[in-house]
Amino acid sequence: MAWRTAATLSLVVALGACTVVPVEEARRIRDAHGGQFDATAYVAGLWTPETISELRARAVPLETLQAGKLDELGKTRGTRAGEGSPWTFVTQASGVVKSIARDRPRGALVIAGPAGDIEVQTGPVVSGTAIRDAIPAVNFDDFPDQIAFAEVGQGLTDRAIAGVGPALARLRPGERVNVLGVVTLAQPGATLRVTPLAIERIER
Repeated sequence: MAWRTAATLSLVVALGACTVVPVEEARRIRDAHGGQFDATAYVAGLWTPETISELRARAVPLETLQAGKLDELGKTRGTRAGEGSPWTFVTQASGVVKSIARDRPRGALVIAGPAGDIEVQTGPVVSGTAIRDAIPAVNFDDFPDQIAFAEVGQGLTDRAIAGVGPALARLRPGERVNVLGVVTLAQPGATLRVTPLAIERIER
């Protein structure tokens, strides 16, 4: 896919006990050793109705996240890479569609919710790797290198955005919707930028 998240373009940080090198260097090392990792097949095997159901079961109402107490909620309902890392939550929110930006790379659906506006990323450019980070089974140490880890993050995001595309295309301002998605929060009060897993129009 032509578009890539910022994580794919510049993943040069240290994660866990693994040594992380610049993306291009890691790609050269992998190619030189004939290393192969099929991210597409991995994502296809992981992206199942069971996985979506498990994520849905962990959803925290967005209003609860907006109220704070992230550490308390995170211990039972969230995931994170390590101590001090931001919490990632599956969340659910309902509201009225205020606007839909479809004519720019970083498309967005803005919903007026009970506690304020909610921004839902609709792509094709999507920031972050919240969907990957919300799935406990996807662990950095289980991959051959950070390229593979980034490719899985991108693949999961691509599947999610493609899945909500048909519902998004039918939406119009003024309609009520329910959104199931994933959000990463570094601190209470941070901007809520949701990556969607499902968008459902609420029939009047």
